[in-house]
Amino acid sequence: MTEVHVQIPDISDAYHLLNELKKHGYKMSEDFEWSYFPRNWDFFTNTGTDRGVTFAFKDSQTASWFLLKYGK
Repeated sequence: MTEVHVQIPDISDAYHLLNELKKHGYKMSEDFEWSYFPRNWDFFTNTGTDRGVTFAFKDSQTASWFLLKYGK
């Protein structure tokens, strides 16, 4: 599986990306998996992580298309 991580400002953007994939005919659990990572702050190191979504595609060509269209 090929993973693509996309940083997003809000969880609603994750649902927008899921709807885009479904609109193009991709099926969850067959063509891709996804996981959401909320914003996180580590008080020990005073560093944080941005929220984002990781999509794991079974086909590397689909992952490349998705990265070109939605990646940064």
